[in-house]
Amino acid sequence: MRRNNIITFVLLIFIVSSIVLPEVVSNSIKKEKNTNETEIKGAKLVYIGEMVVNGTGNHETSEVNASSVKNLKINVGHQGSDILLEARYDLYCPGLLDSAYAKLWVNSGQEKEIDTDDEAEGFFYILIEDCKIGDLIYWTLTVIYDDLLFPYPLYDFDDGSAFCRIYASNNKFLDFVKQKITIIGKIICK
Repeated sequence: MRRNNIITFVLLIFIVSSIVLPEVVSNSIKKEKNTNETEIKGAKLVYIGEMVVNGTGNHETSEVNASSVKNLKINVGHQGSDILLEARYDLYCPGLLDSAYAKLWVNSGQEKEIDTDDEAEGFFYILIEDCKIGDLIYWTLTVIYDDLLFPYPLYDFDDGSAFCRIYASNNKFLDFVKQKITIIGKIICK
């Protein structure tokens, strides 16, 4: 009788550890994979926004926010340049039945995503190679928070764009003068 109790206890521990351990390992691997891409030599780093989930298990008090930078102008020089897009994510959902998801999608077809049932923070990096004058880059930030007890998930998304161009001069005085030029005219309303 006592031997059966020990075998049952060992089997129970084995089953619980086989369910919990892979999830813990996969979350740490995902977190490391998304934060080790920070150093790409020669690329211009461009911050494009952030995705935040602060899950409380309640629709009214949970924060779900995707916030993107709009209408960027990126100096790529005469020869073009590599651009490294950077988006921050901060996902927090400590509840037993909730989860969070964040995704960055860029028009070049690249995307990065992460999901967690605990917490995750870091940056997504996407490299746009050889961006030339006149190129348009646009992206979408998506974030979702869900709880098994919710009737529907909470989500938010935002988009942004960047125009690759060249600055007219490297002379700060000329740039200052250009900003101060005003054209005089009349506005006629009919």
